[in-house]
Amino acid sequence: MRNRGRVVSKDELVNAIWNGRAVSDAALTTRINAVRGVIGDTGEMQRLIKTLPRKGVRFIGAVQETQEPATGSCILGKIGEKELTSASPPRLSIVVLPFANLGGDPKQDYFVEGVTESLTTDLSRISGSFVIGQHTALTYKGRFTDIRQIGRELNVRYALEGSVQRWENRLRVNVQLIDAATGSHLWADRFDKPVAGLLEMRDEIVSRIARSLDNQFIVAEARRAARTLNPDAMDFYFQGRHSLSKGLTLENLREARSYFDLALAIDPENADAMSWAASVEAALGLLFLTDHPSEHLTVSEAMVLNALSLAPDHPWAHYTLAMILISTSRVVPGVAECQRALELDRNLADAHVLLGIAEFYMGRGAETESHVNEALRLSPATSLLSIG
Repeated sequence: MRNRGRVVSKDELVNAIWNGRAVSDAALTTRINAVRGVIGDTGEMQRLIKTLPRKGVRFIGAVQETQEPATGSCILGKIGEKELTSASPPRLSIVVLPFANLGGDPKQDYFVEGVTESLTTDLSRISGSFVIGQHTALTYKGRFTDIRQIGRELNVRYALEGSVQRWENRLRVNVQLIDAATGSHLWADRFDKPVAGLLEMRDEIVSRIARSLDNQFIVAEARRAARTLNPDAMDFYFQGRHSLSKGLTLENLREARSYFDLALAIDPENADAMSWAASVEAALGLLFLTDHPSEHLTVSEAMVLNALSLAPDHPWAHYTLAMILISTSRVVPGVAECQRALELDRNLADAHVLLGIAEFYMGRGAETESHVNEALRLSPATSLLSIG
């Protein structure tokens, strides 16, 4: 609103509002849509917030600025009878708290801090995530602060805490995901590895934690959405993702597609819902679950291209396009899309499997094996769309 006379770029928004935090493009889009919902605007009508593709956003509503006495609160703007107030914690908002060095050896501090830093970076790549920057998180190092208080101070839904312990020739990393509103534990896991190359070992542990957390976020947000009286587009999106996680059956795919359609009915420019709806269509075609597989692939390609026009850096959209291209004998451009997806999200195990399939099509069996092994290293138990 302060810059309502001009277009504000994505970088300006991130620098002005999330200083010191890692924010993905999808998270920015989600927050803008949330603001639209608060002030009675929509992505389709855009009466107040106008999006200019590949340029930024502009506030086009009328604003009256007022200020109450110093003892009161400052209201930046009123629109009709609605006032902008502090919002609840964003979805997928999380702080990675400094991990504890249980061994107590100061020589291991650099490794422990590296795990925390890498996790902060990798979680920020999850579509729609909002991750508190490491410098802010480090202010809680050594402090015995209640997780609920941290959640209130940082306005996040989740907190990740953990510990690293090294003894003899083994390393153990414990992690737990906590609901910052209630303090309840949502998920915990332990990773034991023989000490070898520390950097490679750290990358493997971080990648597995990030992959696991991506799945846990979907479960947690889907459960929240199921309890919501007035679900919005992202509520339906998470329920669609949860339906897919139950298995690639015709029933689950149809259920997921119905949730994504509900999300798109509310927000037609929701790139997350659009990308995953395209994946559903691709799965229906590639798994031959209907009598017209080619029609599903055509719909999928058109949908994912639309999603990429809205969010050019959406890793899952690039992966879905790669899946369509490779499965329809356009292997070279498909490989390029797969590689782009991995540039945006290095933990996308699905893309490594798909690259392996592409290498097989091109008669390069050794490369196929290396990509599949990398996928298994990142996510040993995942169920991949690309296997179909």
